[in-house]
Amino acid sequence: MKSMYPTHRANQSLNKWMENFFNSDLNYTMGADNTNTVPKVNVHEYSDRFELELSAPGYEKDAFSVKLDNNRLTVSGKVEKESKEDGQVRRREFFSRSFERSFILPRTIEVDGIDATYTNGILRLALPKKEEAKELPPRQIAIG
Repeated sequence: MKSMYPTHRANQSLNKWMENFFNSDLNYTMGADNTNTVPKVNVHEYSDRFELELSAPGYEKDAFSVKLDNNRLTVSGKVEKESKEDGQVRRREFFSRSFERSFILPRTIEVDGIDATYTNGILRLALPKKEEAKELPPRQIAIG
């Protein structure tokens, strides 16, 4: 029989992480030109995982980098485009957009199982919970 205390502590840790998610546990920076917007993030919690959704339209899948260093998950993206003209150049514009966001993950995340997908302008990161952090279904306790 599993003790309820590790699960209870794990749930408290997850709750604290969620409360602080958009405060000190989250840091983001804009690219060098300061005209960039940082993708907005939705955080969903399911019984077995958290899911982060970053709104990043206009990027290609290969423009993203997702790195994990200890418990810091860093997501970055960069787009560079050059407008070209044939003949004599009268005006040339360079376009660059980049972002970086970092998230401090709780220790109850199974970091080896993190998965990322990019579809229709949304970068989704699935952060699976460790077994001890998953919510247990209700059960009947027999009275002896």
